Amino acid sequence: MQGYIEIENSPVGEDGKFDLQKQIGQWARELREHPPVGGADPEELILQLKGQIDELVRAGLEEEEAYWIGCKRLGLISFNWGEENGPDDRSLIPVRRSLLILAGVPFYFLCYYLVKSSSDLFFIIIRSFQVEPGTSVNWLLRYFIGTGFVFVLLMISVYRQEQRTINFIDNFRLTAKQVLGLIGTAFVLCITETCLLPVSKRFLGGDSFIQDKFYAIISGFDYLFPLILFSGFIVLFSKYYRKTKF
Repeated sequence: MQGYIEIENSPVGEDGKFDLQKQIGQWARELREHPPVGGADPEELILQLKGQIDELVRAGLEEEEAYWIGCKRLGLISFNWGEENGPDDRSLIPVRRSLLILAGVPFYFLCYYLVKSSSDLFFIIIRSFQVEPGTSVNWLLRYFIGTGFVFVLLMISVYRQEQRTINFIDNFRLTAKQVLGLIGTAFVLCITETCLLPVSKRFLGGDSFIQDKFYAIISGFDYLFPLILFSGFIVLFSKYYRKTKF
């Protein structure tokens, strides 16, 4: 590790690109000059950082991104150790995790009303091409099945991409604008779905069997969609919650 200490202070190489060795050298030098509170061994922290970077690079991240994520995981972004590792910072950990969980609430409603409004629009477009009501209802059922399958594949992908998912959670920061954006988008989609549903019903015709089938499909979606997302969330939460570090 002594070779890192002798490297220049700038983390940028002669070509203007990020130089990982120079950045680690600067980090290691400052770490030794200003050891963190709590008696942590600087040499051990340096080895942990290098191990984190190697792991992230193998997962497909760029060196610069791997460096900053590794620093965040160790809680050593800056060298104001009293602030960075004090009780106030540690108290933010459960808050950040709670915010990540709460972000799923507006995201759920956004997904729900997106599927509902798009399904109404899909049904109206099919009927506008003079497709029979019974055939149109069957296509609506296929549409709901297809969207449900897409969400299942998405959750499976998140479950299998463990390292990328952990990296995303590590870097997740919820802002007020993001929350308002999710809520606002969900609200607009809710209004859209409310306006489109009566139009869809007018395209059903007078056949009571087709009407009953249409309502059964809508009711089935209202029950199954929350079940799919809730089950997927429980599985993902149980896998990643203890593995993430803020």
